[in-house]
Amino acid sequence: MKKILVILSLIVLSSCAMGGGSGLPSEQSLDPSVAPSVAPSVAPSVAPSVEPSVESSFEPSVSPSVAPSIAPSVEPSVVPSVTPSMTPSVTPSVAPSEGTSVIDISVDPYGGGDDTNLSIQDSPILHCWDWSVSMVSNKLEEISNAGYKAVQLSPLHPSKSTGASDCWWNLYQPLGYKVATNNENPLGNKTSLTALCKKADEYGIKVVMDVVTNHLAGDNDHTLDSRVRNFERNIYDNQLYHKNGQVQDWGNREQVVTRAIGGYVDVLTSHTTVQASIIRMLKEYIDCGVKGFRFDAAKHIEVPEDNASYRSNYWPNVINAINSYGLEKYNEKPYVYGEILDGTAGVGWDAYTDRMSVTDNRQGEAIRNAVKNRDGGGAANGNYNTGKANKTVLWAESHDTFENSNQQTTNMNTDVLNLTYAIQISRKDATALYFARPAENYPVDRAPQVISGPKSDFKSNLISGANKFHNQMLGNNEYLSSYSSVAINERVGNETQGALIADTAFNSSVTVNLPHLPDGTYKDLISNKTYQVTNHKSTVSLTKGGCALVKGEKHASKGPKIEISSDVTTFQNEANVSISLSDADVAYYQINGGSKVLIQNGNTTFKVGEGLEDGDVVIEVKAQNSEGTTGKTLTLNKFTPIEADVVLYNVPTDVTLFAWIWLPGMNGKWVELNRQGNIYFLDIEGKETQILFATFPIGTKLSDASWDNMIKQTKDMKIKDSPFTFEELPFKN
Repeated sequence: MKKILVILSLIVLSSCAMGGGSGLPSEQSLDPSVAPSVAPSVAPSVAPSVEPSVESSFEPSVSPSVAPSIAPSVEPSVVPSVTPSMTPSVTPSVAPSEGTSVIDISVDPYGGGDDTNLSIQDSPILHCWDWSVSMVSNKLEEISNAGYKAVQLSPLHPSKSTGASDCWWNLYQPLGYKVATNNENPLGNKTSLTALCKKADEYGIKVVMDVVTNHLAGDNDHTLDSRVRNFERNIYDNQLYHKNGQVQDWGNREQVVTRAIGGYVDVLTSHTTVQASIIRMLKEYIDCGVKGFRFDAAKHIEVPEDNASYRSNYWPNVINAINSYGLEKYNEKPYVYGEILDGTAGVGWDAYTDRMSVTDNRQGEAIRNAVKNRDGGGAANGNYNTGKANKTVLWAESHDTFENSNQQTTNMNTDVLNLTYAIQISRKDATALYFARPAENYPVDRAPQVISGPKSDFKSNLISGANKFHNQMLGNNEYLSSYSSVAINERVGNETQGALIADTAFNSSVTVNLPHLPDGTYKDLISNKTYQVTNHKSTVSLTKGGCALVKGEKHASKGPKIEISSDVTTFQNEANVSISLSDADVAYYQINGGSKVLIQNGNTTFKVGEGLEDGDVVIEVKAQNSEGTTGKTLTLNKFTPIEADVVLYNVPTDVTLFAWIWLPGMNGKWVELNRQGNIYFLDIEGKETQILFATFPIGTKLSDASWDNMIKQTKDMKIKDSPFTFEELPFKN
């Protein structure tokens, strides 16, 4: 029987009632007298990550000299030119002086712009598996029109094989931790990726890179490919990888994180040399314009919560490093999600979800199986194995389920897969990845590294409508229910209301109860037909099993664009700050909440620091136009050089660190260093001459510090060699 998917999405239309659903050949009337089993989703109701609205009076007649020794390179306007259409209603708390215009600038909850500013966790993601970089670039308009807000590319490091027709899995055997240049990868290189990211920005699409950091290319599970030495000489020469053989017991956490998978050499991700190479690569990607990362085989990389014999700070170190880099250079953190298949093999989900989003393939499989078995209740399953919807990435199909030899989804009907995705992307807080199948049929596990092109399903009416439904329902509450073969997700908010209706029996029409939707006229974003909801009930026709009804429209403002940056994150006397501003009618910056300094469209540079005390220096920029308001913040740290026996710079904020000091031949002791910002310092009271640093679980007290609960330690060092920097400390394995 042909299967049909129904997605219901409601948009407010005119008061004219338009009929729909009558006279269809196969109508399934669901008994409205039976109370629906409606329950709010089990997924936690997590408010979108938005900057709260901040009320602040805007006084144009400010004098730059009032701010602490700030010398703008552009002369601030004394009286901003404000068009009548943007004049806000403001009641200033302090009466303005004569001739002063007071304007209230509050931060736009949508991030200052249209929905192109959505975070990737709030974005439908198109999985461009084995698409060349140029193919992605050429299809950006189609991708945007289909409602995607992010694209995920296959790995772009130096590949074990560079032939376009060679098997796809070569892309998952990197020769080194860097972005490919020249012809090191058949998909593209650093130059083409940078150009793609720039073009994607114009379409409001964020680029996510699939990165492989768990392993490197090998001749077998214990010998690296000799070409790795060309890129990772220290890893190769020092054999910084495990030699424990293959994983035999997939439920044994130690094996999962210390043994090889698929014959790939499992590197020592606990080693600082390995971590440094990986961080350097990720920074390269960020500089290309990449906004997020999918970490392949994340389950196979140890976490600090693992057993002491094999745990490490890989994840905190890597994620904190790229977060700091992204904030410092581009005022944004990269999005990170990890591939976790079939559970975590023993460690708690929080060990990952406290640091990143993760895949939940079991939830995806459960929904897909329910659709396949015509089980509406199973398809409306709201449980997440991760326990956190806002840290979950779902999929109906992945490159592994499609291409691996077990053929989990290879021969599955695409109608089932597409309906599954439509249900997944309708969910609150979680996001979903749509796998674009290759247009050609390749032998199992023998698809090439570069496909000739994708099938058109990724932009079908069903998938496009489901994506647009997701984008219109951001932040809305959800209510999952089911009738027989039909799964329903009602989404209710202030601006928009809607419902995605999916019939796993693929009937041509259904009558459903929608107890949470207000009566009115709704538009189906899949078929573009309109339907009436009367007494919380509607009869709708289905396109490939789905109907996405929407009422209302989410009007995200198109506010001014702001970029703020500095060439440093910490400084002693003064730091240079640059602000780039466009599309603003009025704008200002503040330092540590002080006087407002007006700025104009274009580039503004100034120095900050003189007259300020040590500590955080917060530069806040706000701008407004008739479409909305935008705000951005940059935080620097000012410090005065410390005179002490031991000084350690650039210590991450989430590290608990103590020092062991001693005199050769004598017993030593653990000591706690004083802290100022990201600097640790210590005056030695005795005659000790040697020191080493060690990290401990977050929250460890000095009285509890011991060699048994230490995470990692440095080599022995001489106190007289101070000062030190954290990133250059010689940590041992």
